[in-house]
Amino acid sequence: MCAVSVSLRIGYWLGQSLSFVGTQVTAVALPLVAALTLSAGPGQVGAIATAGMLPNLLFSLLVGHWVEGREHRRIMIPADIARALVLAVIPVAALGDWLSIPLLVMVAFLTGVAGVCFEIAGFAYVPSVVDSNDLPAANRAVQGSSTVAEVAGPGLAGLLVQAVGPALAIVADALSYVASAIGIAVGGSGKAAVAPAAETVRAERRARLTEGLRLLVANPYLRALTMHAAVYNLAAQIFTINLVLWMVQGRQVSPAAYGLALSAGGVGAVLGTLTALRLAERMGFGRAFAASLLLSCFVPLTVAGLPLYGTPWPWASPPSCSSPASDSATPTSTPSPCGKPSSRPTN
Repeated sequence: MCAVSVSLRIGYWLGQSLSFVGTQVTAVALPLVAALTLSAGPGQVGAIATAGMLPNLLFSLLVGHWVEGREHRRIMIPADIARALVLAVIPVAALGDWLSIPLLVMVAFLTGVAGVCFEIAGFAYVPSVVDSNDLPAANRAVQGSSTVAEVAGPGLAGLLVQAVGPALAIVADALSYVASAIGIAVGGSGKAAVAPAAETVRAERRARLTEGLRLLVANPYLRALTMHAAVYNLAAQIFTINLVLWMVQGRQVSPAAYGLALSAGGVGAVLGTLTALRLAERMGFGRAFAASLLLSCFVPLTVAGLPLYGTPWPWASPPSCSSPASDSATPTSTPSPCGKPSSRPTN
C-alpha cells in the first residue's frame, strides 16, 4: 500500500469520521436551538430546515460544473473552514444574547452552500489520492464511518445537548469541520486535474443535461420514482419538523431521549440495508419496494395514537422546574427557571 493511501486512511478518514459525528450533532442541535432556546413554531423551524436544503436544489449543477478541472482539496478545505466559522456564530450569538431565527436561517443556508461544494468535490477526491487497488477499501472505510455516525451520532448529540445546551453543542460540529480540513491537508493533493477546453466542456454539459431530461421524460418508471421521491421527501420533512416540536415542547421529552429516538432510526436504516437484497430476492424488486413503502408510511401513523401533551416516561422528561413546597398555603405566581409561571406558597 502506497504512502498516500496510508496518509488518507490515517488523516482523511479520521477527519471525515469526526465530521460525520459533528454533522449529526448539528442535525439534532440546530432544531433544538430554535425550539428550546427561541421557542420557535413549526413555520420557523421549517424555514431553517428549508434554508439548509435549498443550496442542494439551487447550486448542485452549478458547483458540479465549477469543480471540473480544479484541484478538489483547494475546494474542500475552504468549504470545511467556512462551515466551521459559520457554525461558530451560533454559540457566540447565544452567549451575546443576539441569537434569532433569521440568524439561524442564514447560518443553515451558508452551511448548506459550503456543504454542496465539499460533497461534490469530495466525490472525486478519494479516487484521486488512492490507488485503484485500494479504492474499494477506502470507500468502505469512509462509508462505514458515515453509517456508525448515523447510528450513534444522534444519541451522542442528544446527550451533549442535554449537558451543555443546544447552542453550545454546535461547537462540536464546528470543531469537527476543522478536524476534517486538517485530515484533507494530511491526505495529500492527489492527481492533478486537467481542465478541458471551454467549448468542449459546454458541449458535454449540454449533452448530459439533455440526455438526462430525455431519459427521465421517456421512461415511465423513472417518472414515477421521481414523483414518489419528491412527495415522500416532502412528507418526511413535514413529519420531522413537527416531530421535534411535538416531542420537546408538547411532550417535554429531554434532548437526550430525543437523540436516542433518532439513533433508533439509524439502527433501522442499517437493518434495512442488510435485509433489502434478501427481501428483493424473495419478493421481487417491485413487491419489495411496495412493501417497504407500506411499512415506512404506516409506522409514522402510530404517533397519532399517543397523547398530545405530557409524557408517560419519567426518564425522558427534562429536570423539574417546580419550586419546593413550604409550610404555608397561599400560592402566588412567580417566574420559574423554565420561563413559565409556577405556583409557590408564601409565608
